[in-house]
Amino acid sequence: MRTKAALVVLFMLAVPTALAQDLPPAPSTDPTATLTEFSGEAVPNGATATATFTMTVPCTVLITAGGSANYEFAATTVPPWALVTLAAPTGTLEPAACNEGTFTMTSAVTATATTMGPAFMPGDVTITGTVSGEQGDPVSAADTKPLTAGFFSRLVATAGNSALSAKPGEALEFAFTIRNEGNADTALTFTVDSADAGLQIDAPGDDAVGTLAKGGTNTVNIAVPVDAPSAAGTYSFAIAYAGALATDATMAGDSGSVTFAIEVQAPADGGGDGGNDSPGPGLVLVLVAVGLGVALRRRIA
Repeated sequence: MRTKAALVVLFMLAVPTALAQDLPPAPSTDPTATLTEFSGEAVPNGATATATFTMTVPCTVLITAGGSANYEFAATTVPPWALVTLAAPTGTLEPAACNEGTFTMTSAVTATATTMGPAFMPGDVTITGTVSGEQGDPVSAADTKPLTAGFFSRLVATAGNSALSAKPGEALEFAFTIRNEGNADTALTFTVDSADAGLQIDAPGDDAVGTLAKGGTNTVNIAVPVDAPSAAGTYSFAIAYAGALATDATMAGDSGSVTFAIEVQAPADGGGDGGNDSPGPGLVLVLVAVGLGVALRRRIA
């Protein structure tokens, strides 16, 4: 009897285990998400960077969601200097769209950078996908990739004294200020863009400013000698400036020019007769004396 009872107990313990092994696994609703690498740098006021976000979720999610479900994509982490948008942020999971046991949803991702984005210093972008229905808890998945702001250059030049008056042969000195409103340190070069005949101008050397830091301001002095032979009149010249990334001169930046004017005054009268045919004061006095002598002789006679 004891042997039979032991066999019955073993049978009762083994049956549930065997049944459990034969049952199918519980439906999985765990989604996966993938964000591709961004296509390039997001340049402030320029090129955008693009990527693709893909979310995959088992079709069994419709069971736990009560027969219908919606999905939503959102940029949950974005650098403070960037704007990230999704082309298809929402949608509905239709049973007919179930393919080999899964739903697959995708959306294009576009990132732009503001002028506050520091060049070549990446920040993380996270896209999160969430599936929810009338029943059950929402399920989510996310992925993160770095976004980099590209080189942006903006140089603002202001002339301190754009027009001066001078005498022939007088040396003048002009000055202008350059401010770097870009997002990286910038190297500057200068050339004489144009100059009227009679002006001798040397452009500032490459070491006149050196590297101009973001937000920096430098004043460049330009000596402009006016040649003595120059005739009276108005003369003008322009100094061109060009920026480039300080660490890579092949990456050109902003450029422009500053125009200056010189008003050359007519030379003062040197005191000569200047071509005047009227008699001088000495000749007038002589003529007066001669006239008085003639008059006296007539009276004596």
